[in-house]
Amino acid sequence: MVVDQEAYETSFDGFAAFELGLQGMFYQMFDGVGEEDIEVKVHLENVDTGEEFDTIVYPEAMDDTMEPEEDIEMIE
Repeated sequence: MVVDQEAYETSFDGFAAFELGLQGMFYQMFDGVGEEDIEVKVHLENVDTGEEFDTIVYPEAMDDTMEPEEDIEMIE
């Protein structure tokens, strides 16, 4: 994705990257890729400089967001 980095980092535009990752994983699943082999990389590029400033790898990124923070006390 080619984005305005400052605007991207201060908005909810990360959902667009999530949607790309999700659609890519579905595509691979329906194409017969094994569950362990499914991987989608979304590269984020600064529109002004052309430099890549982040890469999000799915489904790993989803696993990272699902884990509770260590400093957050879980309520049982």
